[in-house]
Order: sequence, then structure tokens, then C-alpha cells
Amino acid sequence: TKIMDRVLAEWRSGRPGFDIIEGTQAAQLILKKEGFFIRYVPSGSERFPEQFKDKEGIMTPWRILPFSILYNTELVKPADVPKTLDDLLHPRWKKKISIPDPSRHTTTAELLRNLEKVKGEKWLDFVKALAKQQPHMVESFAPVPDVLIRGEAEVGITFIKYLKQFKGPIDYVLMDKHLAYPSYFTLSAKAASPNAAKLYLDYVSSPEAQKAMAEKEGEFVLYPGIYPPIRDADKVVERTIFMDPPTAEEFKQLSSMFREIFFGK
Repeated sequence: TKIMDRVLAEWRSGRPGFDIIEGTQAAQLILKKEGFFIRYVPSGSERFPEQFKDKEGIMTPWRILPFSILYNTELVKPADVPKTLDDLLHPRWKKKISIPDPSRHTTTAELLRNLEKVKGEKWLDFVKALAKQQPHMVESFAPVPDVLIRGEAEVGITFIKYLKQFKGPIDYVLMDKHLAYPSYFTLSAKAASPNAAKLYLDYVSSPEAQKAMAEKEGEFVLYPGIYPPIRDADKVVERTIFMDPPTAEEFKQLSSMFREIFFGK
């Protein structure tokens, strides 16, 4: 991604312009392996679920990002709302689905690969069928809601949290299972202002900040008992299945495979 490319370029030039990085588990693990970060455990994070904590105390989890199907409530009749991912393969949705380009967007590649967790060995068949639907491709998950609101597509796959962040006629589908991944903060080993960075990490891990991010941004934060003001948010968390992050080499292989599947080259 552009952010990863910038971080790597700055680091290798010896002039890193960042004190903290926020990102996906997959991206952070790649940078962690290269020695980009130092250990710091914010006090508020002690209440976070153990399953997300980094044993070395280098990566600080703060939220999960569950995916679902979002749709335009003015263009999609209640009876036509897809209930499952398989419903997106109906001819009614051809050229009316928006997703990021999985050959260029690493998190989308990660999402499609982890469909094996919910679809078993048929996951790749689903991806190939989805490609035949000729989806409206965007660069990341953030543009998908705008595409739906503008009516350029009627349904899309993206983060549930965007219901709170975008104003317009959109809603999401509560499914039996929601793939998700945790997001992490890390402290640069070459931070220009390490003390200020530590104070920031302490704040974002506090119950006050976690509640504010849930209420204002729709974030599915990790502090116990705090949920975003989104319909059935607690059920989404209960039905969440966490994705396994691919390695850097696996990302390259996935990018090539998805380029062939979606673009034939």
C-alpha cells in the first residue's frame, strides 16, 4: 500500500517521518520483523482481550474491523437485500457490486484468501464467480460507501463502521459470520518524540478514548463493554471470525493470482 511504501522508503533513507504507525496486523508484522518498533505497553490496554495482545508488547491492539455487505437502501428493496456473500453471485448484482481491487489492495487480498474460514475449500470458486460479476473496483475499502451513496453500485463489501462515518442511504447485512482483523498501534524505534508518542498510546487505550472512538466513528474498540451505536453491534462481535495475515511472499502470490482472476492478465 502507499503508506507501507512511504514508511519503508523513509526508514531506508534514514529519515523516518513517523513516531507511531497504525495499521493492520499483517502490515505491522512485516515491519516488526524488520525491527521498526520498540516495546511499549499502554496501561489501558491491560483490559483488552488476551487473544489480541502481542506477547512481546511491541504491537498495541485497539480495535477490530469487521466486514459485511453494505447496500444503498434507496436502490435495494428490502426483499432484495442479500443475506449472504453467496447471494452476491445472483445475476441481479452483475456490475452493481463495489469492492477494492484485490490485485493492488493487500487487505482485500487478505479478506478473499480468508474466505476459506467461512466457505471451506470452495472459497476460490466464490472468488472466481465474484470476478464474473464484473464488480466496480476502487482503491481501498474507504471509497466503497461513497460509491454506494452516489448510486454507482448498489451493494459493496467493506467495513461496518462506515455506517457511522458516511452520511447517506446505506445499511449493512448482519450475517451468520463476519470476517475481521485487529488493528494495532506501534512505536517507532527511531521516534523523534518518543515520550509524546507514549502519551498518545496511553490515551487511545483509555476507556474515555475508546468510548469516544466507538460513539463518534463507529469503531469496534477492544475495551470491554464498549460498542459503537450501530444496530446489533454486539451480535457482530459475537459472530466475528478473525483472519490469518498472509506473509509478504504470500501477498505477492495472491496479488498475481487475483490479477489473473479479475483482469485476465
